[in-house]
Amino acid sequence: MAIHGYSTCDAWSALAWCRLHHRKAILLSDSKYDDMPRLGLKEWVKQRLVSQYDAALCAGKPHRAYLQQLGMKSEQTFEGFDVVDNDFFWRGAEQRGETQPHTFDARLESPEPFFLVSAVSYTKESGWLAAILYPIPPRPGRDRRGAFAVETGYPRDGPERNALENLVRSEGIQGVSFPGFLQIEQLPIYYGLASLFYTPSHQDTWGWL
Repeated sequence: MAIHGYSTCDAWSALAWCRLHHRKAILLSDSKYDDMPRLGLKEWVKQRLVSQYDAALCAGKPHRAYLQQLGMKSEQTFEGFDVVDNDFFWRGAEQRGETQPHTFDARLESPEPFFLVSAVSYTKESGWLAAILYPIPPRPGRDRRGAFAVETGYPRDGPERNALENLVRSEGIQGVSFPGFLQIEQLPIYYGLASLFYTPSHQDTWGWL
């Protein structure tokens, strides 16, 4: 049985079922050591849980190293859990939203260049400020246009969205838009039309391969 993670009641129940019925338990893991502060007691509990799995499929090298730090043997851990459908994004960027224009932000129709800022959520740690204060220079005879600041991690706004929007207004920064969280179907058009892509996160759980 493939079990996603080790920190939920569902995962514990599935693991217990495997042990009770003598089935192999495969851990699917995309956590790495530096995602957050690691506390001794919690790490001890994780070690006990991880030891009950027969093998693990990890997102990348740092995630694999973390499981080995928790006690899994190298021959029990494998990479390849998180993948990206590059063709999906390539095709979507090439089409530039022409097939479903009503699903995208009308501001994308402007001929002016913009750069795309993408991170998990609007937080101080994401480093949004540096990108917002660096607008793309205007073309001759055209207005300046700045950035689309897109959230791609969770379907909710981060805690700093209001503060960032107030900063943009108070500083008179032109052309910055906050579409908020976007589903995967909406992202290729932003990638396809952007002149520059910037991901400002200080750390990214799934960005390390």
